[in-house]
Amino acid sequence: MKKLYIISGTMGVGKSTVGKLLTEKLPDSVLLEGDWCWNYAVNNAETRQIALDNACDIVNRYLKSQSYRNIVFCWVFPFQSVWDMLLSRLQTPCDIVKVCLTCQQNQLVNRLQRDVKQGLRLPDVVQRSIERQKQCLLTQTVKVDTTFLSPNQVAEVVLKM
Repeated sequence: MKKLYIISGTMGVGKSTVGKLLTEKLPDSVLLEGDWCWNYAVNNAETRQIALDNACDIVNRYLKSQSYRNIVFCWVFPFQSVWDMLLSRLQTPCDIVKVCLTCQQNQLVNRLQRDVKQGLRLPDVVQRSIERQKQCLLTQTVKVDTTFLSPNQVAEVVLKM
């Protein structure tokens, strides 16, 4: 049976890094980034629906593929309703690992400020990320605190699920 790893969490907790490590450790795997579906200039109900439709389509295409047994999908997923919509639209039976990465707020702020200084993120990401983390914590997922773990350690925790 195929396995779908959905790695969620707010901006700056390490989703992309952990996702990349998982694909290096898992056979026949692929990394899908939700940000590919959500690189927007306009943020409204219509564009959010387009992003969700794109995410569902991409995940389903890889689940149907004969080439992959392990699909790793990383995205913020701040609301249970988004989780529910994605899960309800899966078209291929698979084992699903639902993970929400978290970290202590001071660590989150430090990570994001470092990215801002390097020009990788805009300054408003810090407050948005703090708010998103509060929302992410309410989702029906296994929470993994990344504060004192290396990305490799986090990937190992996820692999044991």
